[in-house]
Amino acid sequence: MDTNRQVNAAAIIRGSSAHPNLRGIVEFIPQRNGTMVRIQLMGLPDNDKNNYFGLHIHTAGRCQPNSGRNPFSEAGSHYNPENDLHPQHAGDLGNLFSNNGLCRMSILTQRFSVEDILNRTVIIHTMPDNLSHDPSGNSGVRIGCGIIFRNRAQSYE
Repeated sequence: MDTNRQVNAAAIIRGSSAHPNLRGIVEFIPQRNGTMVRIQLMGLPDNDKNNYFGLHIHTAGRCQPNSGRNPFSEAGSHYNPENDLHPQHAGDLGNLFSNNGLCRMSILTQRFSVEDILNRTVIIHTMPDNLSHDPSGNSGVRIGCGIIFRNRAQSYE
């Protein structure tokens, strides 16, 4: 594993109006055998019965609207260039695990390169992805969003 490579892209995550304390960064680092996705979040909902949250890359590079019935609805659907069934979409990254609202994880994937996902969005859902129901794994409401930018993350605000 090449851990000395520079971050090539990142998304600053902000929570919806219902989850204003959700903040963090998702970084994308090319590796010899795929793309390393490095996640650092705080302010995830603290629910005794649910410490898992769906994590996906969505097609559109937009995080509006940030309030109302469908937060981050402008982000579109899962990134799925091969038209695969769920959970084989390129943008399906499984579930985050929260410990008292904090999450620090890394995922290595061969489903996309950094270039493939630039100007798309990272979405965090309120429920775990059940890895079966198409198209979104029954992962619930979108609670966090960030646009993926090259070299340095920028906020959608």
